[in-house]
Parts: sequence; C-alpha cells; structure tokens
Amino acid sequence: MRQLEVPNFLRGKRISFDVDGVKADTAPLAIKLYNKTFKDNKRVSDLLEFDSIVRWINAIITDDKKAESEAIKIWNHQKVQSRAKPVGGAIELSRLLINSEIEVHYVTSRPSYTKNITLGWFAEWLPWVNPGNIHTGNDANPLQSDFKAKRIQELNIDIHFEDSIRHAEKISQVSPKTTVVLVRQPWNMRVSQKDVSESIIVAKKSRNIPKLVTAYRSLLAR
Repeated sequence: MRQLEVPNFLRGKRISFDVDGVKADTAPLAIKLYNKTFKDNKRVSDLLEFDSIVRWINAIITDDKKAESEAIKIWNHQKVQSRAKPVGGAIELSRLLINSEIEVHYVTSRPSYTKNITLGWFAEWLPWVNPGNIHTGNDANPLQSDFKAKRIQELNIDIHFEDSIRHAEKISQVSPKTTVVLVRQPWNMRVSQKDVSESIIVAKKSRNIPKLVTAYRSLLAR
C-alpha cells in the first residue's frame, strides 16, 4: 500500500473523526449482541441503513420508542464499545496526523455515560490521543446528530470524517465551512457523490484498501 502523506493544504487545518464506524469497528459486535438477544442471524452486510437494527427490533417489538431504546442499548453496550477493533486504517492515519502536528478531535454521538469506556478504548488502541480532544454527547438525546454538528461548529473544524449520511448532512447545514468525508460502510453504500452537497465528499468504494485510507485519499483527490 502506498505510504500516506500530509499535503501542504492540510497544514493548520482542524480535523475531526466520528468514533463508531469511523475509528471503532463496533458494528460486528453490535450485530452479534442483537442476534443473541433477539435470536436472529443477521450479518454486518445486512446493515443497509444507519438505523437497520431499530427496524429489525421494531418488527419484533411494535412499540417504536421501545424498539429504538433497545437498539441504542445495543450500540452503547459496554462489550460492544470496549471490545471493538479499530476500523481499517484508523491507527495509521491517526499516527500520520499526530506526527504531522495536525490538530485532531473525536466527536461522537455516544452519550456521556460511555465516556470512560470510550477513553479506555482510545488508551488501548490510540494511546497518543489527548483525552481532552475526545467529545461525547449528553444523556438527554441518545441520537444526537444536533450535538455532533454543534460541537464541530464550536471547534471550528475544517474537515470531519463521518459514516452516517444523515449526520453528514446535518453537519453541513450547521457548520457549512466544514468539509465532511463519508467513510464507506454498508449503511451508506447506496449514497453517491451526485446525491450530496459539494461540502460532502463520498469516499470511493474499495474492497482491498482499508476504509479510512480510502476516505483520506478521496479527500486528497478533491
């Protein structure tokens, strides 16, 4: 794989990353927990939409709010968040940016009660990350696309890496100066560049190159 570099136009920029699906590969563990809880046999490839698990549970539990609550419990479960492996390219890209003295933040819609688990995961996999640059949401709204967008605006972020097209669009509305790079995951594979605004870069599809490497290269190619 060709060595990654930091071009001059990124010098002095502020970059942020989402956590789940961008840095931490939580989906396989979330699917495993869902299957165990609801006696199903889904795969990660079945996650065709960002809220697929909510819909699956809603087919079993007809109460919409309860189905959403159960899905949120799965994604925020301690074992799911603490045992996740890094997304492909997460370690390499993080090292590259920190060694190049780029200011990097991590902005996640995880509620604040997961903060210690999140910090523990970073300490294990990305120990060079400043804990003060890891931003979790509040417990009032567990979906929190608004929190993520507002925090990115407050941090004056120039470039953000995201896996949810819904969150990417919200960030573009609230913080129009921010370029959002959509990291490829099963739940956004139907999205193409023609479907989004100019401030969103949809990463190319690649089977043999780590997801974050492909997303970073898509940014550099813009």
